Amino acid sequence: GHVLGIAAAATSIAVLGAVPLATAALASSVMAVGALVMLDTLNITALQQALPGSAHGRAFGILHTSAAIWLIAGSSIPPIVASLAGIQVGVLLTAGMVACLGIGSLGLGRWSARIRDLDAVDLPRNPAAGVADGLAA
Repeated sequence: GHVLGIAAAATSIAVLGAVPLATAALASSVMAVGALVMLDTLNITALQQALPGSAHGRAFGILHTSAAIWLIAGSSIPPIVASLAGIQVGVLLTAGMVACLGIGSLGLGRWSARIRDLDAVDLPRNPAAGVADGLAA
């Protein structure tokens, strides 16, 4: 689902920049929003299934904070590029950024799964950790 959502979002944004027709703009905007809603739903579901309930608040805090940062970047960078190189280049650059970040996030998901597997390994406790726990009390 993630690959389909990323491909649909990036393709629809590219069409938005490449095809100067109002109907194409409307159709590609609807497709982009649908793809982003699908990706958000997949991400929320994956977090809920991968983490215990006690970690949901922190995980969603990180997810929503990073989403806000990317929203700010995605709203700030394309207008600068558009003013320097034209609207079409700005929109096509946005489509490329969506594709690259989406593909990168797939790799990050595999990396986080490896970390989760490492967390399951039972390692001996560091004796110095008890000293630090006593200092914090």
